[in-house]
Amino acid sequence: MQNIDNAFSHKITVFSLFLAVSIVCYHLNPTFDFQTITNDGRLTDVVSNYLNELLTSFGGLAISFFFMSSAFLLYRNYRLNSYYEKLKRRVLSLFVPLLLWNILCFIYKLRFDDGFGEIVKNILLSNYCGPLWFVVQLLTMFLISPVFWWMFKNKRVGILVLASSFFLPPLFDAHIVGLLSDKESQILVLCRTVHYLPLYFTGLYLAMHEDAFIQSERYRKKGLLMVSGLVLLATLMPFEHPVLEFLRQFQILALWVIVPNKGFLKKPGWGFQISFFIYASHSMVIGVVMRLLHKFVLDETVAVSITTAFVSRLLFTLISLFFIYLAAWVLIRWFPRIYGILTGGRVPTF
Repeated sequence: MQNIDNAFSHKITVFSLFLAVSIVCYHLNPTFDFQTITNDGRLTDVVSNYLNELLTSFGGLAISFFFMSSAFLLYRNYRLNSYYEKLKRRVLSLFVPLLLWNILCFIYKLRFDDGFGEIVKNILLSNYCGPLWFVVQLLTMFLISPVFWWMFKNKRVGILVLASSFFLPPLFDAHIVGLLSDKESQILVLCRTVHYLPLYFTGLYLAMHEDAFIQSERYRKKGLLMVSGLVLLATLMPFEHPVLEFLRQFQILALWVIVPNKGFLKKPGWGFQISFFIYASHSMVIGVVMRLLHKFVLDETVAVSITTAFVSRLLFTLISLFFIYLAAWVLIRWFPRIYGILTGGRVPTF
C-alpha cells in the first residue's frame, strides 16, 4: 500500500475546513432568527434567496464528504489482523471526543434533570452534541467493518454493491419509511444512515481498489471533467426533481474531480487544520452568540428582506467563527493536551 500523497492529504484538509465552515453557516439558517422574511422579487432578493438556499444545501455536501473521506482513509490500508489496533485508535480519535463534547453540551444545556440511564444513552448517541451524530455512525460502521471488507474485497462484487447502494435512498424514502416505527428519532437515524451509506461505500471501494488511481488523479480526463462540471451545475440549480435528487448524491464527487491536487502542494497552516474542533464546538458557540445577539441587537419580530436575512447569516457565521478560532488558538497555544484530547489527537502546529 503506497503512502498517502502530500497534495492529496492537503486537499482533504482544505476540503474538510471549507465544509466544516459550511456546516456552521448551515446551522445559522435565518428562518431560525427572523419570524418574517420577505421577498419582493427584486434582483437582489432573487439572488440572495438562491445563495441562501445554496448555503443550506452545503450541509448535506459536507456530511457526504466526511463519510466518504473517513471510509477512504480507513480502508486504504485495512487488514483484518489490524482490526484491534485500529479500534484502539478510534477509541482515542473518535469515541473519547464524542464523550467529552457530549458531556460539555450536557452541562451547557443544563440537562441535569435527565435520569442517569437517559444521560448515558444521550451521551452515547450524541443527543446532547447533535452535530457529532455522524461520529456515532462512523464508530458503528467501524465495528462491522470486517463485514464491509468482506463484501468489497472482490472488485466485481464491490462495484455491484456500490452501484446498487445509490438506488437505496430513493427506494427507502418512497417505500420503506412509512413501514417503520412512528418514532421520529428512529426514522431520522435510519434515514441518515441510508442516505450517506453510498458515499461511505464509495470511499471504501476507491480505497480498496483504486487508491493509486485516485491519488495520482489519473481520472482527470476531459470527458469526466465535463460530466463532473455538468453534474455540479445541474445539482446547484434551484430546482427540485427526482433526477436532480439522485444526481446530488454525486455532487461531492464532481467537486472533488474538478478541483486538482496541484493546488494543494503547500501544507495548510494551523487555521486549516481545525475542522474537527469547528464541527464539534459550533453548536455551543452558535447558541451563545445568537442568544446575545437576540438579547441586545436583534428583534426577531421585525420583518426583514431575504437580502438582509442572507447578509445577516453571513455576518452571524463570521462572528461565530471568530470565537471558535479564538478558543482553538488559546487551547492550541497554552493547553495543547486538552485540545488534543477534545479533538482525538488532531493538534496542529503554528
